[in-house]
Amino acid sequence: MLEGPAVIRRALGLVGQRLAAEGQEIWIVVVGGAALNLRGIVTRTTVDVDIVALAIPDGGRMVLQATTAPLTASLRAHAARVAADLRLAPTWLNDEPADLFRLGLPPGFAEGLQWEDFAGLHVGVASREGLIPLKLYAAGHDRWAGPNRHQSDLVLLRPTPEELAAGALWVASQDFSPAMQEQIHRVIEEVKDAVLRAR
Repeated sequence: MLEGPAVIRRALGLVGQRLAAEGQEIWIVVVGGAALNLRGIVTRTTVDVDIVALAIPDGGRMVLQATTAPLTASLRAHAARVAADLRLAPTWLNDEPADLFRLGLPPGFAEGLQWEDFAGLHVGVASREGLIPLKLYAAGHDRWAGPNRHQSDLVLLRPTPEELAAGALWVASQDFSPAMQEQIHRVIEEVKDAVLRAR
């Protein structure tokens, strides 16, 4: 049975084949657990591909697009068919993190993307450095529910104190509320301790 990165690549590949058969090409930017899987940082059996933006090629570089709906109608339709074929959750390919792009992604995020081609689907995978601020934001946001997967992922990324401090600055640009800042401070201290213990 396929697991982790293999099943994600299988699903993305099938979507890409369907797009290519229609003469279409789409570029998406992926964050979250799928990015961690594709980067080889974690291996999860679940398939949850979070799209933060679309992209378009422009003179040898990729320009990220802020849109209100990164998932086009065609992409949604093909993803739904693949979900049925592979027995995946209907929302396995989703655009829930898209608001982060409109609010501003971390500095250097676009430059750190690693592109993988799946026929008509081209996937920009967030870098480790790009994922650290995003996971810090998610960990702080979800902390009210207790220990969470995002904080565990953050530990696996082995952030340095400098990277955590830079991530905290970006998080503050998204949510500067005192409650969120308190949660971020606690997450950072716990992550630092966990990283030290793992050495």
